[in-house]
Amino acid sequence: MTILYFYGLLGVVVGPLTMIFGHAIAWSEALSWKVVAEVGWIPLLAASAFLSGSLTYVAHMVPATMTTVVAWLVILGLLLALIDWSCHRLPHRIVGALLAGGMAQFGVLGVLQRDAGPFMRAGAAALLVFIIGSIIYLRLQPFLGFGDVTLAAAGGAYLGWFGWHYVLSGLMTGLVFAAATTLVLLSFGRIRRGDHVALGPALIAGVAHTVLHI
Repeated sequence: MTILYFYGLLGVVVGPLTMIFGHAIAWSEALSWKVVAEVGWIPLLAASAFLSGSLTYVAHMVPATMTTVVAWLVILGLLLALIDWSCHRLPHRIVGALLAGGMAQFGVLGVLQRDAGPFMRAGAAALLVFIIGSIIYLRLQPFLGFGDVTLAAAGGAYLGWFGWHYVLSGLMTGLVFAAATTLVLLSFGRIRRGDHVALGPALIAGVAHTVLHI
């Protein structure tokens, strides 16, 4: 139970910080109390509750050895989702931190478990997804951003640790979430046909959903 309380408290603290950083990055503002005022206390409390519940669920669902790496995925994933939803950007430095942090932890796990196979598979999955995504990007450039490609590659690393079939399953789940989101927004008149919809939140949700239900 102690680990559940720890991650629940971590979410309470990090949730508002994620919202504040996400707003500042999305709108290219310097961190200040002005940013906090712009975001508002209700969204900050909602982010705190959401991330606290999410990290508690992570600690409950995944093995103790994987809790930290999945928590990293959820925290950085939430930050990227907020930014992409706000301004259709996926900053490479944050996507890089998501990938580097995950691979570093996978490397430590590989050493502790004396098995380099999953680590090598995670790296290979990231590279393969990046290559395929880049090819698709060249053909669908008006509809697909390069940030989506790099995010898919980072997600591929997390999925690749568990197995190749999870890579396909997780990314396809993300695309299904994206299609469902688009249909909902269209039905409520929030967007029109041809409008660009942020793909990042759906990709992150697909990867996280797959990892948490393996």
